[in-house]
Amino acid sequence: MIEDRVVRLIEETNKEAEHKGWCAKELSKNGQARMQKTMAVKTRTTGIDQHESSIAKLAEDLAALAMAAAERDAAMAEAMTVRRKSTPRTRRHWPLLRVLLQPRLTRSLVSGGVRDVDKADCNTLLQDYPCRPAMGHSGGAGGIN
Repeated sequence: MIEDRVVRLIEETNKEAEHKGWCAKELSKNGQARMQKTMAVKTRTTGIDQHESSIAKLAEDLAALAMAAAERDAAMAEAMTVRRKSTPRTRRHWPLLRVLLQPRLTRSLVSGGVRDVDKADCNTLLQDYPCRPAMGHSGGAGGIN
């Protein structure tokens, strides 16, 4: 009977040692898995922080670009207003501008020694050297009014 008890105690001791080994092995596996997951969380958190700062920077850039676009649009609107106001004057002087800007005609004026050009001279020269009117300019005889 004592021998049976001793055998049973030895078996229990072996089972407990086996169980202790298994527990140590499982704790080691769990510790490694926990460490890997903790590192993955830290890596992803760092990535998220970087992306959030990148998003904030891009939002600032977008706001600056939107402001620049608004300023550009305002400047364009102002330029268009100025252009609309000055267009009739430009159209009124179109024949003279055409004379001065047309290279062949300008060369003939300069080579001919003409200093002051009056209306009759411009009308005569425009008939000699006709050119197409600019877009939006109505045609006509091409003379100075």
